[in-house]
Amino acid sequence: MPIPLPIVFMFVLGVVLIALIGRLLLIPGKFIWRIAANGAAGALILIGINFLSRFMGFSLPLNPFSALTAGFLGIPGILMIWALMYI
Repeated sequence: MPIPLPIVFMFVLGVVLIALIGRLLLIPGKFIWRIAANGAAGALILIGINFLSRFMGFSLPLNPFSALTAGFLGIPGILMIWALMYI
């Protein structure tokens, strides 16, 4: 007794969908981890700048938004935060 073609098609489609859903569930975890790591790096950079700039009389705000900006953009992000303080 042969297996009907629509059943074979639905089985293959189900396996492909399960694989795609599994793949999509892994990507956001990596993305969230990358955001957290960049934010932590940005916070450390801002803490270092605030520690060194204490002697010069200015400081940069340390909050989640500035940490993520510094983490994602690096030096240009820090300069942008500094420029936004004066606007």
